[in-house]
Order: sequence, then C-alpha cells, then structure tokens
Amino acid sequence: MKIAVIGGGPIGLMSALMLANRGHIVHVFEKGDWPKDKACGQGIMPSGVKALKKQGIEFNHGLDSFAFDGVSYIDGQRFLKGLMGQVGIGVERRILSSKLFEKAKSFKHIHLKPGVNWKGLKEDDDQIVCHFENHPDETYDYVFACDGLHSPVRKFLLNERTRSEPFRMGAREHFDTTPWSQQVEVYWQDGVEAYVTPVSNSRIEVTFLWFEDSIVNDGGREKLRNLLFDKFPQLRKKLNLESSSLDFKGHGPFKKVALKEKVGRVFFVGDSFKFLDGITGEGISLGLKGAELIVNHFQQWNYLHSLRLKFLYWHYSLMVFLALNLSRSLRLRSILMRGLVKVPQAFSLILRLNDFK
Repeated sequence: MKIAVIGGGPIGLMSALMLANRGHIVHVFEKGDWPKDKACGQGIMPSGVKALKKQGIEFNHGLDSFAFDGVSYIDGQRFLKGLMGQVGIGVERRILSSKLFEKAKSFKHIHLKPGVNWKGLKEDDDQIVCHFENHPDETYDYVFACDGLHSPVRKFLLNERTRSEPFRMGAREHFDTTPWSQQVEVYWQDGVEAYVTPVSNSRIEVTFLWFEDSIVNDGGREKLRNLLFDKFPQLRKKLNLESSSLDFKGHGPFKKVALKEKVGRVFFVGDSFKFLDGITGEGISLGLKGAELIVNHFQQWNYLHSLRLKFLYWHYSLMVFLALNLSRSLRLRSILMRGLVKVPQAFSLILRLNDFK
C-alpha cells in the first residue's frame, strides 16, 4: 500500500514507522521542517515510553531526558504523591521530534517531504489524489491525517465540531535549573494549573493550562507570563526566573474535535481526531495507542475497531472530566485530596489505571 501521512509531528512519524514496519510505502508531508517544537506538556507516560521503545526510540536519561516515577499534586498546603510503578519520560518536544525524524530517515519505505503544504484531496473508487501547494499531485491508497489540533484535513472534509465552552489554553517555558523532584509536579489554582516536568538533569519545563475565562490578558505575551506565574507563588519561589530560556510560547484555544475517526479512506489520528485536554498528561501516549490500533486494522476497519478506539478515548475522557472539575472547584479538590492523602496507594492506583495499555 502507498500511504500519505499529513503532518510530521510525533504521531505522524510514529504512524509512518509502524506502517513501514508492516511493509507499506509512506510519504510524510510536513509544512515546516524537523525537528518540530510545540507548546505542550513534555511528559510521556509509561505506556507511551513502551510504544516508543518498540520502534527503537531510546533516550539518554539525565542528558536528553529525565525518568520520572510519578505525579505530585500541590494545592496550597495540601500535597499528594502518586507512583506509577514504571518509568515515565520527560523530554523536550524538539528532541523527541529529532529522534523520530532520524529513525524515519533510516527506513527506505519512508519518504520525508518537509516544506510542503497540503491543500486538498479527491477520492475516486479505491484511491485518493492529494493536492499540494508546492508539490505535484500524488495518488495514494489511504491518507493518515496527523495534522494536529487545527487539522486542515479535518476542516476540508467537514469532519469537525466545536467543543463546549469555556475553551482551554496552554503555554510553556523552559528553565536551566536542576530538578528538585523525581515526579511531575502539578500546582492547582482555580481554573489554572502549572505542570513542572524535568526534561534533563539540568533543565525543567513549566507548562500552564487554563480556562480561557480564568485569565484576563490584554497586555501581550509578557503580561500573560507574569499573570500565570503570579498565580503560583510556591512555584515562583522554587524557580530562578533568570534561568529562563526565554521561550515562553502559547497554544490554543482547544476548540475543535473530529466527528468521526474515518472519512472514506482517510483516517484521523492523534490530535486531529480528538484533542482531550492535557490535564492528566496522557497526550502523546493516547495518540500512540490510537495510531497503533488504526495501523494494525485500517485495511479491515469496521465498527468493532471504531468502538475500541472510542473506548480508548472515553476511558481517558473520564479522568479529564474529573480533573477539569477539580481545577474549577476548590471545595471538590479539598475533599478529594483529603480523602486520598489518607489512602496514598489509591492515587497511585488511579495513575496506573489511567495509563492502561
């Protein structure tokens, strides 16, 4: 089979690797170039780490990544730690992108095409003609749309809906400082969360996620940065803000999701299918699980496979629903954290169940 992958992010490149391992010819179209950066949380849960290892993607812990063993929730004076039982990895997106790119380059069946803008497609019988702005038209048996949160393919095929408001936003910044914890730390405020993810022995990433109506910003990027850090005085005390890499970058709003995972011979994979809020840290792992399911069954795709994919996202969305309500409600957070502190093993169990294979 000859397959086009539209979008060269981690899910696009991993889909290409999995497809090539099954003997398919894959063309990966990326409007930019590699390595790719993105304003996102940079922790990968254990199931995602296993999926990457299966494709030969390894990390040098401490140098280009950081092995974390759990997640800590911090809400004022309340502290809750959960252990995953396995190792997760904190890694900068540009480093993950670079490793996947180098691996994909080594496959003769994978053809990487940077700097190409996808413009549309036409499906006839058992093939698809893809149109590009600065590249000749090409014909494929299938198309994998891995083009992210704002998927042009999803929009072109009228396969999207707007999620309910208020919308969520995100931003990130890196700091050259020694991690002070073996866990990913999550700091809570009403409608805003801050995530501290070690990405090496000398570097951390701070990611913010918030409801659009929780932050009123009319003064540009620097004012937004200050507003976000001012929400978390505990975190600000731990950080040396002068160690910043000056790469504060925003992302969002997270508005659109797909109506269906498949339209004709086009599959929607990763964020182009459903971006479920990154509040529980499963973004990459969830995308990889969905990609593996589709790659393994796309030629015989039926309603049972569709149900399996929907269940995968439904399971994850339950945790997202709970976490988003915790973000909004101080009272609910207080009740839940008081209960879990008394039974610390329960939080560890929740983390493990959320990251099921």
